[in-house]
Order: sequence, then structure tokens, then C-alpha cells
Amino acid sequence: MLVLTASQPSPSGIAANLVVTREALAGAERDPASIARRLEAHVEREIARWKGKPGYGELMRRSATSHEHTAELRLVWQDEAEPLAQWLSFTTVDAVTVVVAAATAPRAEMAALEPQFRSMLESLNLRH
Repeated sequence: MLVLTASQPSPSGIAANLVVTREALAGAERDPASIARRLEAHVEREIARWKGKPGYGELMRRSATSHEHTAELRLVWQDEAEPLAQWLSFTTVDAVTVVVAAATAPRAEMAALEPQFRSMLESLNLRH
């Protein structure tokens, strides 16, 4: 797990952060269509987990395809009194491993921070 946190909290008192984890992708089929289906099932399990959070809302979703084994999800939720936004990116590194990057920031600040999060994600070197 890799955790990157802003050195200073925002005016809301919450520090933006990026958490990157490697997770097992259920199943072992190696054909591209199967990998895309299994990645989508992984994303669906994440959505189910998030739906219980107060103020949950799904803003955008980009699904994996047999040609591109990445998926993306943008959502909002409430942490105590603060509305938060989260950008989740799911990328397979092989047929059985998915890397999940979760960028979290106060909802009002996410748009301004997105270029920094994107730069951090693009700088990652994913190896298996």
C-alpha cells in the first residue's frame, strides 16, 4: 500500500490524499474479455461497499473493456459534516492483480486537485 497525503490540510481541515493498493482479482482466466468481466465484478463489489456511506452518490463511471483493462469511478459521500469526493481508478497489472488508486479530497476542492492526482497516478510504475 502506498499513501500520499497533502502536507497541509485544506481550509476544511481535511488533507487530500491518494491511496494505492494491489488487490487480487477473482478468477484466473487470461483471455481479455474475461479479465474485463472480472475487473467489472471487482468494481461492482467496491460500489456495493460504498453505497452504505452517508450521502453516497455516483457521479461517473467508465467501464473496462476487452481492449482496455482499466475502470474508473467518481463518487461523493459525507464524512461526518464534510462532503467528500473520491476518484477511484482500477487497473490490471496482470490477469490476477488489480491496482486500485483512490484519490480523496473535500468535494469543493476535488476539481482543483485533480491535475495533481492525475500527475501522481501517471508517475506510478506498475510492475508485477
